[in-house]
Amino acid sequence: MEEALYWMWFQQVFGVGTRRAEEVLSRVGHPRKLYEMDRINLARLGIFSQKELSLLGNTTLDQARKNAAEARRLGFEILTPEDLKYPNLLKNIYSCPLVLYVEGELPDLSQQLPIAMVGTRNFTEYGKRVGKTLSGDLARAGAVVVSGLAVGIDAICHAGAIAGGGKTVAVLGCGLDVDYPRQNSDLHRLISQNGAVISEYPPGTPPNPGHFPCRNRIISGLSKGVVVVEAGERSGSLITAGLALSQDRDVFAVPGRIEEPNSKGTHKLIQQGAKLTACAQDVLEEYLYSGYAFHLPQQPAPERKSKERPPTINQKTQPAARPPEYLNPPQLSIYKLLEQGPRSAEQIAQEGRMPVAKVLSTLTELEIYGAVTALPGGRYSL
Repeated sequence: MEEALYWMWFQQVFGVGTRRAEEVLSRVGHPRKLYEMDRINLARLGIFSQKELSLLGNTTLDQARKNAAEARRLGFEILTPEDLKYPNLLKNIYSCPLVLYVEGELPDLSQQLPIAMVGTRNFTEYGKRVGKTLSGDLARAGAVVVSGLAVGIDAICHAGAIAGGGKTVAVLGCGLDVDYPRQNSDLHRLISQNGAVISEYPPGTPPNPGHFPCRNRIISGLSKGVVVVEAGERSGSLITAGLALSQDRDVFAVPGRIEEPNSKGTHKLIQQGAKLTACAQDVLEEYLYSGYAFHLPQQPAPERKSKERPPTINQKTQPAARPPEYLNPPQLSIYKLLEQGPRSAEQIAQEGRMPVAKVLSTLTELEIYGAVTALPGGRYSL
C-alpha cells in the first residue's frame, strides 16, 4: 500500500489520464523518486514549469492517505501499474491509468478474452435484442464483457453477460461509491458480484462530463476488441472505437436498418473497415489462436418437423421458467404478476399496490435485463 500512495500522489499532481503524466514518468521512472527530490533537484531536471514545481513542492501524501483509507473502508482494492493484478493490456496504452480502484473481483484478462461492448443510450428494440443476445453468447463462450455502465446499450450488455452466466467489467467516470447513473444502482451491485466495477477516480469523485471521454480509453484499453452495437453519427461510442484503433485493438460493428439513425455510426465504421458482426462467432473467430480460454458457440441443430399436434387445454405443458435470481423485490413482484399474463403499468400498480412511477421505472429495468417485453397498447409480458 505504501508504494500505491506515491502513485496516488502523482495522479493528484498531474491529473487523470494526462499526457503530461506520461511524459514525466518516461523521464523520472517512478513517482516515489520524484516525491523524494527536493525543489533544487526538481528544477535541475529542466522539465517542469514554475506551477508544476510549486505543486510538486506543496502537495503531500495526506490526500492520498485519505483516499486510501476511504477505499479500504468501502472494501475497494487499489491497483497501480506495479501490481501483478493490474491488467497488462492497460500497461501498453498511452496514458495508462496510474491508479485503479476495484470493487469486486477483476477477472484475469490475460486468460479470459475481454471484449468491450458499447452503444447508444437511446437504443431501439433491435439494438436491445442484439446487445442482449451478443453479450450473453460471448459470456457463455467464456469471454468477459467490458462496458461503461451507462444507461442504454452499456447496461443491456452488462445484464446480458450476467444472464449468460459470465463475467463483466464496468468502467466508471466517477468514484465507485457514487450512485451514478442512479437507475443502474442494482446493476452496479450485480456487476461487482459477477466481475468488477473499476474507476481511476478516488471515492467521492462526482460524474463530471469530462470524465467520460477519458474513461473510454480504459474501456477499449482493457479489451482485445470493441463491438459497437448501435450508434448514431455523433454517438460517444465512436470515440471509443477511435480510441480502440489508436490502441491497436480490433473494432466490430453491428449493422442495422439503413433508414435508422442509430445505424449511421455503425455503418460508417463498417465502411471504414470495422468487421461486420452478426453473431458472437464473428467476434470470437478472430481470437482462435490468441491463447485465450474460450469456446465457439455451438450452432443450433436444424429444426425437425414434427407431426405432433399442439397440446390441448387438458394436456400438461412445460412448467413456467423460474424468475431470474438477480431480481430485486420490486422487480420480482412485477415479474410474478406478469407470470399470470400481460398487464398494463396501471394494472400492475393497482394489483401490486405500487406507485405508477415506480412501476414504470422498474419495468424499464426489467426490459433492459431482457426479463419482460413491451407489447403494443402499453402492456407488458414475460
